[in-house]
Amino acid sequence: MAKFDIIRKENHRRNVVENYIIAEDAEIIFRNFAGAAGKYNDEGDRSFSIVIDDKDFAMMLREQGWNVRQLRARDEYEEPSYSLQIAVSYRRIGGIKPMEIMLLKPEVAILVDEDMVAMLDYATITYSKLVIRPREWEPGKIKAYLSEMDVQIEDSILDHRYQD
Repeated sequence: MAKFDIIRKENHRRNVVENYIIAEDAEIIFRNFAGAAGKYNDEGDRSFSIVIDDKDFAMMLREQGWNVRQLRARDEYEEPSYSLQIAVSYRRIGGIKPMEIMLLKPEVAILVDEDMVAMLDYATITYSKLVIRPREWEPGKIKAYLSEMDVQIEDSILDHRYQD
Protein backbone atom coordinates (compact mmCIF):
# COMPACT_ATOMS: atom_id res chain seq x y z
CA MET A 1 0.00 0.00 0.00
CA ALA A 2 1.40 3.36 -1.00
CA LYS A 3 2.04 6.03 1.63
CA PHE A 4 1.94 9.76 0.94
CA ASP A 5 3.01 12.73 2.99
CA ILE A 6 3.57 16.45 2.56
CA ILE A 7 6.78 18.10 3.72
CA ARG A 8 6.89 21.88 3.89
CA LYS A 9 10.22 23.22 2.64
CA GLU A 10 11.40 26.80 2.44
CA ASN A 11 12.48 28.02 -0.99
CA HIS A 12 14.97 30.77 -0.13
CA ARG A 13 15.41 31.81 -3.75
CA ARG A 14 11.71 32.67 -4.14
CA ASN A 15 11.16 33.44 -0.44
CA VAL A 16 8.21 31.04 -0.13
CA VAL A 17 7.38 27.78 1.64
CA GLU A 18 6.51 24.97 -0.75
CA ASN A 19 4.75 21.63 -0.22
CA TYR A 20 6.91 18.72 -1.34
CA ILE A 21 5.25 15.32 -1.71
CA ILE A 22 6.84 12.17 -0.32
CA ALA A 23 5.50 9.02 -1.99
CA GLU A 24 6.56 5.61 -0.76
CA ASP A 25 5.81 2.48 -2.75
CA ALA A 26 3.41 4.27 -5.10
CA GLU A 27 2.53 2.41 -8.30
CA ILE A 28 4.46 3.95 -11.19
CA ILE A 29 2.56 4.10 -14.49
CA PHE A 30 2.86 5.77 -17.92
CA ARG A 31 6.65 5.55 -17.77
CA ASN A 32 8.72 7.56 -20.19
CA PHE A 33 12.10 7.90 -18.50
CA ALA A 34 13.72 7.69 -21.95
CA GLY A 35 11.92 10.82 -23.13
CA ALA A 36 10.60 9.18 -26.28
CA ALA A 37 8.27 11.22 -28.48
CA GLY A 38 4.67 10.08 -28.41
CA LYS A 39 1.05 11.13 -28.71
CA TYR A 40 1.24 13.21 -25.52
CA ASN A 41 4.97 13.86 -25.33
CA ASP A 42 7.68 15.78 -27.17
CA GLU A 43 11.04 14.10 -27.82
CA GLY A 44 13.29 14.50 -24.77
CA ASP A 45 10.53 15.21 -22.23
CA ARG A 46 10.96 12.55 -19.56
CA SER A 47 8.08 11.78 -17.22
CA PHE A 48 6.06 9.15 -15.41
CA SER A 49 2.94 9.12 -13.28
CA ILE A 50 2.11 7.72 -9.88
CA VAL A 51 -1.22 6.26 -8.79
CA ILE A 52 -2.88 7.94 -5.81
CA ASP A 53 -5.52 5.64 -4.33
CA ASP A 54 -6.29 7.98 -1.43
CA LYS A 55 -9.13 10.16 -2.74
CA ASP A 56 -8.83 12.72 0.09
CA PHE A 57 -5.11 13.17 -0.55
CA ALA A 58 -5.68 13.44 -4.31
CA MET A 59 -8.41 16.07 -3.84
CA MET A 60 -6.20 18.05 -1.44
CA LEU A 61 -3.42 18.11 -4.04
CA ARG A 62 -5.87 19.13 -6.76
CA GLU A 63 -7.17 22.00 -4.59
CA GLN A 64 -3.58 23.20 -4.11
CA GLY A 65 -3.14 23.34 -7.89
CA TRP A 66 -1.34 20.07 -8.64
CA ASN A 67 -2.38 18.42 -11.93
CA VAL A 68 -4.13 15.39 -10.44
CA ARG A 69 -6.20 13.37 -12.90
CA GLN A 70 -8.82 10.72 -12.30
CA LEU A 71 -8.01 7.37 -13.88
CA ARG A 72 -10.63 5.37 -15.72
CA ALA A 73 -12.14 2.63 -13.60
CA ARG A 74 -11.56 -0.91 -14.84
CA ASP A 75 -15.14 -1.80 -13.97
CA GLU A 76 -18.23 -0.19 -12.44
CA TYR A 77 -17.45 -1.54 -8.97
CA GLU A 78 -13.92 -0.19 -8.71
CA GLU A 79 -13.27 2.86 -6.54
CA PRO A 80 -11.78 5.70 -8.55
CA SER A 81 -8.07 6.26 -8.33
CA TYR A 82 -6.03 9.25 -9.41
CA SER A 83 -2.67 9.96 -10.98
CA LEU A 84 -0.06 12.68 -10.85
CA GLN A 85 2.34 13.14 -13.76
CA ILE A 86 5.90 13.85 -12.66
CA ALA A 87 8.52 15.46 -14.90
CA VAL A 88 12.04 14.01 -14.85
CA SER A 89 14.74 16.54 -15.66
CA TYR A 90 18.50 16.40 -15.29
CA ARG A 91 18.77 20.13 -16.03
CA ARG A 92 19.73 22.32 -13.13
CA ILE A 93 17.22 25.15 -12.86
CA GLY A 94 18.37 28.22 -10.97
CA GLY A 95 19.63 27.36 -7.51
CA ILE A 96 17.68 24.11 -7.23
CA LYS A 97 19.68 20.95 -6.52
CA PRO A 98 19.70 18.64 -9.56
CA MET A 99 17.40 15.63 -9.49
CA GLU A 100 18.85 12.38 -8.17
CA ILE A 101 17.77 8.78 -8.77
CA MET A 102 19.45 6.01 -6.75
CA LEU A 103 19.14 2.38 -7.83
CA LEU A 104 19.29 0.29 -4.66
CA LYS A 105 20.96 -3.10 -4.99
CA PRO A 106 22.09 -5.39 -2.18
CA GLU A 107 25.16 -3.78 -0.59
CA VAL A 108 25.41 -0.96 -3.15
CA ALA A 109 23.52 2.13 -4.33
CA ILE A 110 24.06 3.26 -7.91
CA LEU A 111 23.47 6.84 -9.05
CA VAL A 112 21.34 6.61 -12.20
CA ASP A 113 22.57 9.09 -14.77
CA GLU A 114 20.92 10.40 -17.91
CA ASP A 115 22.34 7.54 -20.01
CA MET A 116 20.96 4.84 -17.67
CA VAL A 117 17.54 6.19 -16.69
CA ALA A 118 15.70 4.72 -19.70
CA MET A 119 16.09 1.24 -18.15
CA LEU A 120 13.35 2.20 -15.67
CA ASP A 121 10.81 2.22 -18.52
CA TYR A 122 10.82 -1.59 -18.63
CA ALA A 123 12.21 -2.64 -15.24
CA THR A 124 10.01 -4.40 -12.70
CA ILE A 125 10.06 -1.92 -9.83
CA THR A 126 9.76 -3.67 -6.48
CA TYR A 127 10.08 -0.57 -4.24
CA SER A 128 10.27 3.18 -4.67
CA LYS A 129 10.41 6.28 -2.53
CA LEU A 130 10.06 9.64 -4.24
CA VAL A 131 10.41 13.27 -3.30
CA ILE A 132 8.34 15.42 -5.63
CA ARG A 133 8.88 19.16 -5.78
CA PRO A 134 6.34 21.71 -6.94
CA ARG A 135 6.91 24.26 -9.66
CA GLU A 136 4.20 26.88 -9.99
CA TRP A 137 4.18 27.67 -13.70
CA GLU A 138 1.10 29.88 -13.52
CA PRO A 139 -0.71 31.22 -10.45
CA GLY A 140 -2.60 28.29 -8.93
CA LYS A 141 -1.14 25.70 -11.36
CA ILE A 142 1.61 23.40 -10.10
CA LYS A 143 3.75 21.04 -12.17
CA ALA A 144 5.34 18.11 -10.34
CA TYR A 145 9.09 17.51 -10.76
CA LEU A 146 11.07 14.58 -9.44
CA SER A 147 13.56 15.78 -6.85
CA GLU A 148 14.83 12.47 -5.46
CA MET A 149 14.02 8.82 -6.03
CA ASP A 150 15.23 5.61 -4.42
CA VAL A 151 14.24 2.60 -6.50
CA GLN A 152 14.69 -1.15 -6.28
CA ILE A 153 14.13 -3.30 -9.34
CA GLU A 154 13.71 -7.02 -9.76
CA ASP A 155 17.00 -8.76 -10.45
CA SER A 156 17.43 -10.23 -13.88
CA ILE A 157 18.05 -13.92 -14.25
CA LEU A 158 21.73 -13.27 -14.99
CA ASP A 159 22.41 -10.67 -12.25
CA HIS A 160 24.08 -13.30 -10.07
CA ARG A 161 26.92 -13.77 -12.59
CA TYR A 162 28.72 -10.68 -11.28
CA GLN A 163 28.56 -11.55 -7.60
CA ASP A 164 31.74 -12.85 -5.95
